[in-house]
Amino acid sequence: MPILDRAQFAQSYTSGDCSIFLLQAILTHAVHYGPLPLLIEAGYSDRLVAAKTLYERARVLYDFGMEKSPLVVLQGCILLHGSYLAVKTERDFRFWLETATRVATQMGMHKEATHQSVDIAFRKVFRRIWSFLSYRDVLVSCAGLKHSRSIPDSCNVHDVTESDWEDESTLVQYSNIIPTVSRLQKLYFIELVRLSKIGEHSHVLPRPILLIDICAAALFLRLLNVPPDMRTDEAFQDLETSLLRWRNCLPVELRLETIAEWSVDNVWILFLRMDSYRYEGGFYRAWREFGRLSGDDSAFKTALRRQQNAMLEVDSVIDRLTLHELVHYCPVTAFTNAAVNLAMHIEISCNPATTDHQRQIVHGHMRCDLWFLSRGTERWPYLQKMFGLLRKVLSQTKFSLDPLPHILGQDPAMVSDSERHQYNTSPAQTDGQVAMFGNHSNDSPADALFNTFSGIALWDAAGDSIFEDQVLFFPDLD
Repeated sequence: MPILDRAQFAQSYTSGDCSIFLLQAILTHAVHYGPLPLLIEAGYSDRLVAAKTLYERARVLYDFGMEKSPLVVLQGCILLHGSYLAVKTERDFRFWLETATRVATQMGMHKEATHQSVDIAFRKVFRRIWSFLSYRDVLVSCAGLKHSRSIPDSCNVHDVTESDWEDESTLVQYSNIIPTVSRLQKLYFIELVRLSKIGEHSHVLPRPILLIDICAAALFLRLLNVPPDMRTDEAFQDLETSLLRWRNCLPVELRLETIAEWSVDNVWILFLRMDSYRYEGGFYRAWREFGRLSGDDSAFKTALRRQQNAMLEVDSVIDRLTLHELVHYCPVTAFTNAAVNLAMHIEISCNPATTDHQRQIVHGHMRCDLWFLSRGTERWPYLQKMFGLLRKVLSQTKFSLDPLPHILGQDPAMVSDSERHQYNTSPAQTDGQVAMFGNHSNDSPADALFNTFSGIALWDAAGDSIFEDQVLFFPDLD
């Protein structure tokens, strides 16, 4: 986690005076990566119980004001903001993010002068924290989950660089507590922050963001604050150029072609690639919608082809993670990215212009995405919610994805003939399927599914409350 001063944390941990609040917040995330037998030995029945228990402990410690250090409060709030347990309560994900931003602003982290006035250790952690908060703020604003951005206009902090990390040689004695941060991990964080800033500075007055907007995520904050019927082809081209420029300027260490063999050490390249192409797929989906609304058939077809290219890149990342046995190292955002990609596959498969051959290819990718998501539930129990939604939506859209119930964790022997029939489809498209792609009705399962999973993909910034809200678009789900 880039928000911690690892040397200071390791020293306080080994001396026994580590902040209990901060430790509980850290462990809330750590339980998803630790061995399950170790959690059971500690007295927890499963990962979800462990995460809930640790989260509640941290929340109670915060509520009673047990932590007095503003910096530790700030770090703990950021960690709790990222927990999917922070939903449907007063202390929801928005509360933790707003609290963290408020404390950081009170400490002057939004001003470069403050960074220059403290010693170098604090300067480094301040810069990493502020970069992290800015990144989160863009994501939550893009999702339309708050009325305005929290980052003040007076912010003039320099961009985070590789030099803003601790000297690894000073942490050797704590290697059994704190792992080293590789150059690749630093570059991943730096480029992720840069990715979130594309289009950020043209943010205008907020408005209620349409469901179609959620897909564009952090890259397209400027465009998302313009109603669809007021968007221009030039605006899309500007964003496309910015995204291409960002990708072309990536350090050589983050380029796919430099890797001969994939491992846990270089998996960060795949995570960044997955994030960027998921955003790009959503961007071209918005451009495709612009072409449809403006009657520009050429723009519609071009955007559709480019959207499919971006989706194939996400699928290639999923294939690599699966082939090289790296799935259990994935953060939850990798699985929510896969869910967004799956939703776009479903939507494109509903396009009446999609040929049977193309549809079979799409269904193959959908099976791989589903299997990848099923593996995610082993460490991220909340992903089970996706599968309940998938069963309902896929039964309504009548996709032929046998053996879908088995992929979704349901015993095929327990599936009735009538239920199995729901997953089969004839070559001809139904009127409902045509409407899904042509009209983008809010009631269409494919469109609503896409918007739901696009919201879920912002989980790391917003908890899973988006999921809870978007389910309302499925009137038949109970």
